[in-house]
Amino acid sequence: MRLQKGILWNLTGQEIPARNRFYHIRLDISQMSKNKENKHLAKTTLLARGWTEKTIKSLLSPPVPTQNPHYRKASPMLLWLETEVLVQEQTEDFKAAKAQKERRSAAAKRSCQTRQQKLLDYVAGIKFTVRFFDKATLKAITIRSKEEWHSYRGDWDFDASTADDLTLQRWMVNFLRHNATDYESCIDDLFGMVGKQAAYELLKYNVLDEIAEKYPYLSVECRRQQL
Repeated sequence: MRLQKGILWNLTGQEIPARNRFYHIRLDISQMSKNKENKHLAKTTLLARGWTEKTIKSLLSPPVPTQNPHYRKASPMLLWLETEVLVQEQTEDFKAAKAQKERRSAAAKRSCQTRQQKLLDYVAGIKFTVRFFDKATLKAITIRSKEEWHSYRGDWDFDASTADDLTLQRWMVNFLRHNATDYESCIDDLFGMVGKQAAYELLKYNVLDEIAEKYPYLSVECRRQQL
């Protein structure tokens, strides 16, 4: 039952006529007490408590279809009686299955960590060769590349030559990273690997080190991008 601006609704959201309000107040309180006594749990809660799809099917009674309280047109929610769940969680069958699940999860975690470390070791061993351009040439090809990038996207009037020095240095470092090293092909090699995000970050950090060494006047920008 809800009250808003002098109007009463029952638990299903229907307005209660004035002549029936006392009856519905008693009825809703009774329903609330009953629901509190017969608490149900959703599958997500069961899985978080250590249940699996297999143990849910084998140890528990069929779920009770219940109307979704948030979206009335949604499919019914499947709920399990908490009292039965608590009883089954004390059985040897459940305890053995839960322990097996925890062992498998721990083994999978160790395997994932091992693969991540191997990937990081591989990336740490990559040595980049940075192609060298004199400063005037690098500036010219960076500006041309930036204007072509904007033209490709329909911005025909973009004039990269008006950029300030800091912006131009950022563009030059990015141009070198993507076009004067094997950085792009190394990125492609990481696709789908476990721990690729950390590997991406290490790869970028290392290639920026190489660019800073090859182009000392861009070292400040390289250090900024490493942060």
